[in-house]
Amino acid sequence: MQESNELFSLFMKHSPIHAYIKEVTATESRVLMASDNFETMVGIPGSAMQGKTMTELFPAEFAARITQDDYTVVTGGNVLKVDEDFGGRYYTTIKFPITLAGKSLLAGFTVDITERKQAEAQKLALQKAESLGRMAGAIAHHFNNQLAVVLGNLELLKSEPPRHAEAAECLSEAIKSTLKATEMSSLMLTYLGQTQGLREPQNLSDLCRRQLPLLQAIMPKTVSLATNLPASGPVIRANAGQIQQVLANLLTNAWEACGNEPGTISLTVQTVSAKDIPATSRFPVDWQPKATAYACLAVSDTGGGMAAGDMEKSFDPFYTTKFPGRGLGLAVALGIVREHGGGVTVVSEPGRGSTFRVYLPLTTEALTLKPAAPAPPVAPEPSTGGTVLLVEDEPPVLRVVTRALQKFGYTVLTAQDGAEAVAVFRQHQAEVSLVLLDLALPKMDGWEVLAALRKLVPGIPVILTSGYDEAAALAGDHAEQPQAFLPKPYEFEQLRQAIHQAVPQLQPGS
Repeated sequence: MQESNELFSLFMKHSPIHAYIKEVTATESRVLMASDNFETMVGIPGSAMQGKTMTELFPAEFAARITQDDYTVVTGGNVLKVDEDFGGRYYTTIKFPITLAGKSLLAGFTVDITERKQAEAQKLALQKAESLGRMAGAIAHHFNNQLAVVLGNLELLKSEPPRHAEAAECLSEAIKSTLKATEMSSLMLTYLGQTQGLREPQNLSDLCRRQLPLLQAIMPKTVSLATNLPASGPVIRANAGQIQQVLANLLTNAWEACGNEPGTISLTVQTVSAKDIPATSRFPVDWQPKATAYACLAVSDTGGGMAAGDMEKSFDPFYTTKFPGRGLGLAVALGIVREHGGGVTVVSEPGRGSTFRVYLPLTTEALTLKPAAPAPPVAPEPSTGGTVLLVEDEPPVLRVVTRALQKFGYTVLTAQDGAEAVAVFRQHQAEVSLVLLDLALPKMDGWEVLAALRKLVPGIPVILTSGYDEAAALAGDHAEQPQAFLPKPYEFEQLRQAIHQAVPQLQPGS
């Protein structure tokens, strides 16, 4: 007995991890034994901690949480593992119940993981730097390819005036390539979390069901799709279009993984507990579930699978292990999920396929039943006449939009900053029928200009334009709102539609 006691005392004195035994009640947790290295944490060795409660050793809030956890372990008979920070350092604690002579005791170990946390943070920073470098190079490559098409077609028109049909074809190719470059820019903004979109309560199963016919129409005939979508699926607060884009990107990734071989893709929607979400192969790597339950959208394939190294990079922009891969699908999907407060886990092995699970927070908000959206109206040709104030700080954009408005038959006044816009409007307010206003302006931003114009002429029709998506651009509490919004870049047909929305009855000379 003496040797056993001496051995235990030596263990408590020299243990490299923090070890302890406590006696626990509903109101307090008292130290019976503790290792001497607690001096690095609480300022006194374990031998001096004997008999002290958590309140006597730690700050009140921290002590109350420890006491509650200890009581839960002792009464529940379960092992508890928690990560916590104290005094500027990070610790992992494992607690478990023991019974001795009819007493409910608790034993535990606390390990300092500060260095590991710092190493993980450094690794994450290196991964982000590598990802950003790959992103920058790939963006330059993609944009150069697209702009080369634009420049080449325009150079053809400039060097040798072609026949009308050839000119139309060249211009058509230039426009198509520009729109592809625009799409690339939009996808990158989505990946970076800069396109929020309108979020409302959504039935996740219904979102999938509405999207599937379009996706099945383009899915390879060699791939079959099995679905398990509950009738009353979990409800999330989300942007419908973005979640459907996540589904489309995951399914596209799945059928590309199957290649030309026959394959099967499984799509499942269900509700899962946060404790059942795997802690490994989780993306973003720093994501931690905060809710108690999540909606889970799972896509599995029977394709070639991925090695562990490839799995870690699967969400990097432009990284792909597939020849036909586009490099942005999974990156954009992760950007959307991240902005919705969710995460993704991946299970994959070479030759055994992959499973991607998307976890999105549930909402208790009720679904809003909406009538079917009417078909968008066809805008009539703009009336000849009327005066538009165009406010734009980029000279090339100012020139090209001015020409478009003039082609529509409007007289155009221009301003290149907010202060000039107010001055021009004050001078010509009796003539101006419509204001086409950029959001990001020097001196006064678009919101300030809009408020100033409405003070001069209440109700003056305004179209707001921005390089951000509509939800991000119109976010915030603004007393004055535009009649229409145009995301940049826009086609002239979109401009025509916006004018019709803002001033449908604009008449010549009005």
